[in-house]
Amino acid sequence: MGVTARNGKTFLLGTLECEQQVFGELKQNLLQNLRYEKS
Repeated sequence: MGVTARNGKTFLLGTLECEQQVFGELKQNLLQNLRYEKS
């Protein structure tokens, strides 16, 4: 089982390293969206 991010990358869940990668990208996307809403 894996998660495909909007940028097309696929991360296989099950290892802490990959989960950190997924959450890191999600956090970046959220921060970018917040910046767009403020501007």
